[in-house]
Amino acid sequence: MIEIRQLNKNALQAYIDDPEYHQSTHVAIAKHRAVSHIHNPRAKSEDILLFLAFEGNQMVGYLGALPDDLFLANGLQYHFAWMSCLWIDPEQRGKSIAKKLLASCFLAWNNRIILTEYTGPAGNLYQKSGLFDILPELQGRRWYIQADLSRILPPKKRIFQQLLPLLKLSDWAVNAVLQMTKRCAQPIIELTEVTDFNPVLTLFIEQKMKVVGFRQNVEIIRWMSEYPWITESSPTVESSRYYFSSVAQQFVCKSYTICDKNGEIIAFFLITIRDGHLKMPVIYHDAAAQNVVLALQWLIQEFKVKTMTLYDAEIIEYILKHNKIKSFSKAMSRNYMIGCTFWEEIGHFEIPLHAGDGDTAFT
Repeated sequence: MIEIRQLNKNALQAYIDDPEYHQSTHVAIAKHRAVSHIHNPRAKSEDILLFLAFEGNQMVGYLGALPDDLFLANGLQYHFAWMSCLWIDPEQRGKSIAKKLLASCFLAWNNRIILTEYTGPAGNLYQKSGLFDILPELQGRRWYIQADLSRILPPKKRIFQQLLPLLKLSDWAVNAVLQMTKRCAQPIIELTEVTDFNPVLTLFIEQKMKVVGFRQNVEIIRWMSEYPWITESSPTVESSRYYFSSVAQQFVCKSYTICDKNGEIIAFFLITIRDGHLKMPVIYHDAAAQNVVLALQWLIQEFKVKTMTLYDAEIIEYILKHNKIKSFSKAMSRNYMIGCTFWEEIGHFEIPLHAGDGDTAFT
């Protein structure tokens, strides 16, 4: 018989403190990811953050929930959860464990669930459950700035794993040429790494932040920066016990401001770089697309960025119109689903979506 155990903040802390956590073959969450959940400024003490499926004393599946708030134009505010992960023990499939976890999550969260960045098979599962409606996609673009075949191809087919040394040599040769032809000087703008969210910066963010949607304010941005879900490390025994990613050879999370010639802030953004892949989960700017792109060009060189994915329409348009990043690129889209009942509750409100909403800023 499948038993579902529910963990709130206190129970989650107890779970990662339990000696059994360090002895288990599989764990339901990486320790630093659990600490991040516990410090989520929008998580209430009673919120359920993790659902564990047990058969006897064996954990056979788990589902994560990330609390957040949705603000609508009519002034109403809704507390809900992003469904952030779902894992079923491969040897235990066919026992409707996923269905039981979903049902428990929806009950605990009063059907107020949104999710994104799910795989194709998971998307099929969610649609078949009848619990979700599909939201409009968020459109973005990805640039392939350096050769990275040694990372991209091996997970796709076994033959590429056998060719890994050759792929690495090919990447090295191509990138050596690219670095000689794409060098750029530090941008002639006032680009400053943020070490403190002072009152001036806080006011700028509050003024640029959308009134409706998920409101990535200073409190949320600071949480993203201080409690990431990825740590910079080689794979460890600890990380191998968690199905989802928790470590990377390279992980950077930094915030920057850009000022005009009078010292006034005209842009703020947060970037993450994971094994050469740059993302921009948060950006607020005052007609400063050109300056943001100049900053990105310098950061690409500074951190040896291999790929870059953006979802800010204005920045993407500027890059394409002015051919500012001379690399192959392709359109990207991010899918979203929302609980049917929650969708009805908010009157099918058109939710404004941004790059770092939900758990996407952490992964």
